[in-house]
Amino acid sequence: MKKMTISLIMNDLIYNMLNKYVPLHAIETSEVLDIIKIDMDNFYKIVLVKIIMKPGYTTKILEESEQVEIISTIQKDDQSITCLMKGKFPIHLFSKLTKLTEKFNLNVIWDIPTRMNGKEIMLSALGDEKDLNKVARACKLLGSIKQISFSKNFLQGIDILQCLTERQKMILIKAKKEGYYEYPRKIDTLTLSERISLSKSTTIEHLRKAENKLISTVLSGY
Repeated sequence: MKKMTISLIMNDLIYNMLNKYVPLHAIETSEVLDIIKIDMDNFYKIVLVKIIMKPGYTTKILEESEQVEIISTIQKDDQSITCLMKGKFPIHLFSKLTKLTEKFNLNVIWDIPTRMNGKEIMLSALGDEKDLNKVARACKLLGSIKQISFSKNFLQGIDILQCLTERQKMILIKAKKEGYYEYPRKIDTLTLSERISLSKSTTIEHLRKAENKLISTVLSGY
């Protein structure tokens, strides 16, 4: 597995579209401290973020945005806020940007550092070389790329379960807790499926897909 960090300058079209819904013009810097969840199908993300406002603006403008939900505040004053935030961009309204999000819905794990300073953005992702190259190509639709760097073997400290869907994650964790992966097994797939209220075939399908994703992630590059 490799980690890619990419810096780019957002083009005016993308910046102006997003600025209509999220007050980018009022933000000096925005740094993601942790990524909790990214849902590219429903166009939202939940992150722990630190935001510093430009002179003349206060954090109140963030609270007034319909596309931003502050779930929990850790630190706050007039000029800065550190909080758990849900951001939902209305990019589904724009056909061009819908195609863009489809390109970003790849089998990668989004990571930090992720930050924004004006129109300058830094993004980080983990995955195999093929998917990371797709991310790099997709980033060209956002703006002009300044720099791309790659590093190897970035699994330590990373929640690799992020590559799973919520249902796959739930079933896999339940299976582990019930002893499905112990030897000998403490539970079979029929009993497991009954406990999670799914059919046996559906349970097996989700387990196999989850296992395949995890193995592909861990053994990426081999």
